[in-house]
Amino acid sequence: DDSNLTLNADVLAGIYSGDIMYWNDSSILTLNPLLADVLPHEPIKVLVRTDSDSDTRLFTRTLAKMADLSKAPSYDPQWNDSDYVAWPIPSSRQLCSDYNHTTDTLSDNTYSIGYSHYSLVVLARKLGKAVGTAVVHIRNSAGNSVTPQPSNVLSAVNNAVVYRFHPLLNGQGSKRAEEETQDNNQLSLYGDLSAAAGDLSYPFSTFVYYNLRRDTHDATCFIS
Repeated sequence: DDSNLTLNADVLAGIYSGDIMYWNDSSILTLNPLLADVLPHEPIKVLVRTDSDSDTRLFTRTLAKMADLSKAPSYDPQWNDSDYVAWPIPSSRQLCSDYNHTTDTLSDNTYSIGYSHYSLVVLARKLGKAVGTAVVHIRNSAGNSVTPQPSNVLSAVNNAVVYRFHPLLNGQGSKRAEEETQDNNQLSLYGDLSAAAGDLSYPFSTFVYYNLRRDTHDATCFIS
């Protein structure tokens, strides 16, 4: 189920940098005035990922685009767009080895917060796990509070920034798709859904590539 709690990139950056440590912090109450009498003065138990994973890259990439780091002075800009971050570990934090461990640990720890694949949370609930957990509303680029429901992810897809780049350049020299490029047959597409524009877009959206053989006579030719 979705919670009534709303957070934004500024607050998430503050939580993971250690600048925000309690659930009734003023920055959280500002976003949730109707919960002022509900949010407790309890330490936020931050579940910290210790693996190198695309979840963390999406998380830090989105924060890099959306967070006002002047409100989270301990947040290190070097963490931006990273698949592994050595987050500060005060006593209120707990290490999680991967997304499955994160989902399980959320169920066992009151006042905890963590990020994981939404599909895994849905699956865990169907299996009777993830008991007591809820999905937080996130303030998106348009200033609206949204959750990762399919229509909001689709909005991010429809507003994605698409780049074209030559595969032999490993992404260097990327250009927006609408720009004219030379040797168009040798260009690949790359889309970025994070922090997408749109009234309904969920900020932490991404996709997975599936590579398929397109030409049985040319083993180097794939489509995604």
